[in-house]
Formats: sequence, structure tokens, C-alpha cells
Amino acid sequence: MLERRLETRRRSLQFHLPVTVPLSPQVRLVQLDPSYVTLHEALETQLNSQDVPVDEPVFKYLELLTELATTADDDKVIMSSMKHEAVEAIAATLVPVDTLTRYFAARQKTPADLWMLRKRFTAQWAASTFLTHVLGVNTRHPHKYHVSLTSGNLWTAELFPS
Repeated sequence: MLERRLETRRRSLQFHLPVTVPLSPQVRLVQLDPSYVTLHEALETQLNSQDVPVDEPVFKYLELLTELATTADDDKVIMSSMKHEAVEAIAATLVPVDTLTRYFAARQKTPADLWMLRKRFTAQWAASTFLTHVLGVNTRHPHKYHVSLTSGNLWTAELFPS
């Protein structure tokens, strides 16, 4: 459908999904390319390079939330801002902003390969974000996002029909 439009062809916009065969509502066969990694694997690589246990960000988040919850009331706006503050604190100490960039750069041969991967990944991420918004998918986790290190294609395990 997208390839019929001149503007989408010119910008090379397309959705990427691997071949999937649903066997039942809970079981699917998915064609996987060995070049695919999950965003969670990128996070694990970052934490392992810092000699931090993989579960440390989760424990830190729960610790910060319990600290903040004891001092606050049940106002949803305050709780939301506290959760945001907890995520920001973890990001500042354990997960730098450039984690994904460094992960991709370490696995590309040339800067041109990195640029092409980032360009394709950005377009795929935008398409995925748009689809999850339109379809109302609200539980997106890093281990469900699969990125090809050769092409930059992205697919999520949540968007498959059953």
C-alpha cells in the first residue's frame, strides 16, 4: 500500500515485519535473521561494561519509588512526577543517553554503515511508534523490540496478529 505513493517511495518509508505463521493465539513461528538484537540486549551490554548487575536499574527504580511514596500522598500527578524523577535518576547514573548509539557504533564497520543504520532505524522507530499509538498498544518493553544490525529494520513482538 505504501509503495503506491510517490512520497513514501521517495522517502523509502515502509513497515517491516518478518514472516510469521500463527499456530494458535499464543504460539507463532517467526522467521528470525541472526543479525537481529533486542533493545534489552543493548542495555545488558551497557550494564555489563560497567560491571553492574542487569537487574540493578529495576531494583533502583523500586527503591526510589518506595522512598518517594512514603513522603507523598495519593495524588496521581505527584506520583507521575515521582516516577519520572526516578527514571531520570536511574538514567543519569546507570543508563547514559547514548547507550544505543554506542552499541550500534561498536557493531558497524564504517561511519557510513552507522549512518545508514541510524537513518533506517529512525524511520522504522517512527512507524512503530505511530502504529502502537493508533492500535492502542501501551505495554512496550525493550525485549520486544528487535533491530537488525545490518539493515536497521525494526519489528516489535506486540504487533503480530493472532
